[in-house]
Amino acid sequence: MSVRFSFNDPIFRRLMVKIEEGFQLFGGIVFLNYFPFLRYFPHFRKEITKIDENKKQTHDFFQKIIDEHRRTFSETKTRDVLDCYLMEIRRAELSGTSENLFQEVAKSVQAELDAVVGRKRLPTFDDLPYLPITEATILEVLRKSSVVPLGNSHATMV
Repeated sequence: MSVRFSFNDPIFRRLMVKIEEGFQLFGGIVFLNYFPFLRYFPHFRKEITKIDENKKQTHDFFQKIIDEHRRTFSETKTRDVLDCYLMEIRRAELSGTSENLFQEVAKSVQAELDAVVGRKRLPTFDDLPYLPITEATILEVLRKSSVVPLGNSHATMV
């Protein structure tokens, strides 16, 4: 059930217009990442509303395709990459969620925080020397995944 469009297909053309429009709209407000307070000015509110509408229309287009795949999905017959993706989602649902990964580590961190900090206040940097398990866990999380973007937004000047 792969979806193939001809270049002149009106649905495909509409999607391409929406995607192009999204790039143009986003390019006009990308600096709001650096000056977020500007998003509350009326001009930018209108632009953000347009982006939200564009995003919803694009999302709805793809959601229809995904919903149709889910409706006709069969684990015994893989039709395309979307079926493989749906199969992986089902496998992940059966194997559990991230909430039950590393439960022993979470219990150790919680026990350490309760013993050193208690439940009446938040930890501070002064507590850090007394929280080796918590510190090691935080460092490992930061090692495995970045919490900051790896590249700045940019555009080509034409």
